[in-house]
Amino acid sequence: MADLAHSSPQRVRFGAFEVDLRAGELWKSGRKRKLTGQPFAVLAILLERPGEVVGREELQKRLWPDTFVDVDHNLNAAINKIREALGDSPERPRFIETLSRRGYRFIAPVENVAPTPLSLPEFQPSLSTEPASASDDWNTPAPVPASTQMRKNWRIWLWAAIAALVLVLGYFLRPALPPPVVTGATQLTHDSEAKLKGGPGSSPPQLATDGSRIYFTEALGEKLMQVSTEGGDVIPIEVPVPFHGLADISSVRPEILFNGPPYPDPGLDSGIWELPLPGGQPRQVGDLRVYDATFTPDGNTIIYDDQRAIFKANRDGSQPRKILSIADGYPFWSRVSPDGALLRFSVFNPKLHTTSLWEANTDGSHLRQLFAGLVDPTNECCGTWTTDGKYFVFQTLHKGITSLWATREKGEWWQKVNRTPVNLTAGQMDAESPLPSRDATKIFFVGSERKDEIIRYEPSTHSFMPYLTGLSAESLAFTADGKKIAYVSYPEGDLWKINTDGTERRQLTFPPMEVSLPRWSPDGSRIAYTAHEAGKPLQIFIAAAQGTEQLTSGDSDHEDASWSPDGNSMAFGGSTYDAAITAANNIHILDLKTRKVRDVPGSAGVFSPRWSPDGRYLLATTSDFQKLMIYDFTTEKWQVLADVEADYPSARADWSRDGKCVYFNNAQAKTLSVYRICLDNRKPERIVDLSQAGTLAYGRFGWWTGLGPDDSILAARDIGSQEIYALDVKFPR
Repeated sequence: MADLAHSSPQRVRFGAFEVDLRAGELWKSGRKRKLTGQPFAVLAILLERPGEVVGREELQKRLWPDTFVDVDHNLNAAINKIREALGDSPERPRFIETLSRRGYRFIAPVENVAPTPLSLPEFQPSLSTEPASASDDWNTPAPVPASTQMRKNWRIWLWAAIAALVLVLGYFLRPALPPPVVTGATQLTHDSEAKLKGGPGSSPPQLATDGSRIYFTEALGEKLMQVSTEGGDVIPIEVPVPFHGLADISSVRPEILFNGPPYPDPGLDSGIWELPLPGGQPRQVGDLRVYDATFTPDGNTIIYDDQRAIFKANRDGSQPRKILSIADGYPFWSRVSPDGALLRFSVFNPKLHTTSLWEANTDGSHLRQLFAGLVDPTNECCGTWTTDGKYFVFQTLHKGITSLWATREKGEWWQKVNRTPVNLTAGQMDAESPLPSRDATKIFFVGSERKDEIIRYEPSTHSFMPYLTGLSAESLAFTADGKKIAYVSYPEGDLWKINTDGTERRQLTFPPMEVSLPRWSPDGSRIAYTAHEAGKPLQIFIAAAQGTEQLTSGDSDHEDASWSPDGNSMAFGGSTYDAAITAANNIHILDLKTRKVRDVPGSAGVFSPRWSPDGRYLLATTSDFQKLMIYDFTTEKWQVLADVEADYPSARADWSRDGKCVYFNNAQAKTLSVYRICLDNRKPERIVDLSQAGTLAYGRFGWWTGLGPDDSILAARDIGSQEIYALDVKFPR
């Protein structure tokens, strides 16, 4: 755009339209039309050569050279916006003609518009011919005639008005600052290890940089790693205390913040520690309990979040005080602006299953939401400023893909600034955890291509073997005869069914619906499942030969459908969040014939029901994951089956085929294992350590495990990629 403005006329006219190429403005009949950014740049290129074909390849090279974007999509969108602004039609074009597979041509006559100079009236001073009086003192100036003084004042006011007009015109015609442009991308790591912070419910993986290295975590947040900002070998950093996730790095000293002991039980919060680099001794920061934490720019204060509030404390952990509280969610990923004036953070809403970005002053005042409506439903999070504070980068989740965005924060009076966020990445690969480089020329991020394989544990060899090869899935459910499988595609979240021999594969649900936890009816004719659209509560549905039916509705989550053995009733519950915050019964039974719903007495604080094969019991777990409970329909009472951590992220504890035992996951000692407890002795028995399976795929409720038709242990192993990349970005200054 800049080269075009200098080499071509500044203004051109066609029809009723006039284009100011330097100011980046489109006018029609004296009124400004909305056309900025890439659409205006495309129009300007077409106006360079009216009547000539401009190829799509030329437009790509000039607008998006070697970029990390979907060029065809962006170009088609730009042409559509130009036609909308001009009132043009692709079928009967008056201005822009599309030549299939070749490019575009501007077909209307174009004329250059010369700038019109300002013409000013010429004023001559009036000269007096009267002689001076002899008695006048020579030091006393001669009186100025009134007419001369008026003409002099008028001239001053005229020049002042002209100067003001020039300033106003200069302000409104000042050049526009172009948006950030991606010029390339480089993969920095190649070790094929997951860069996760932790387990279910954790925020995206954290990255930190000191300018020459990038720090991150692997092994489910248990290892601190580093790589050069130019890429290369991934090198571990020894931490002499238990390490459980990177939090931040100081911008004024070589020290990182990390999560470490103590780990409260239950809860996700932990202690926070400082580690000097390289090779220093870690120091616990007071007795703070945090989920996320960050340094302020001066390095003297720590901002941290705990449950539904954000706090700050001195660097040594002293004088903790609350900054603000969040009513409808849990804050995380707090960041302070480089000038120390603003605090921005993400909020997870457990009822809507969405995240949003918020801003407040660092004293907690003037709280407001940012970028609402950028994607629908709102799903923005994890933002960070560039070191000069001029740009803010963040991520969004839309239609299952996470992408990076940037918005201009600060402008200068001599430049127009468009603060509309600009999408920097597009495509099938997830891009998350943005981190601007110290020199603000790159954005480091974690790029993920998600794929898994189903594996089965072989007790005879104590190993995991591929099962149902070629299926990228989670939440497998089998019919009672073991001949059919219902599953959720990974990572799309669609419901499918297939015969165990691989035949008759059929998709049952489609986007934007997201599905989890399918369960076959006892006769194998229907599938109950949990589903929702993003931003809406989870509900229970049934898929049958006659079609799909929604069973539950309302503003609360309903999930974990479990059939009664006769197929006439269905137990279901609310979420862990609902079970934790309400004293009301959280598990219900729906009579499928009468459609009447009744509560299971005493079910407050428990969730995820599982009906036993003989119909006598309901299995559930407490909201703090510390106990397995069973409800006896004969005595109408609850009892503790196992007083042990039942941290089953996705498999949910489930009955064996004969109904004599229960299988569940347990994550004690940071190792995810499958346990079995039988009703006759009620002693937990470890079946297998899932660390032997490699890295498990992270699904909708964590790492999925389940049972095969013969009670064999199944799991979803991650075979995708998760690496750190550097996005080269030109941030206009």
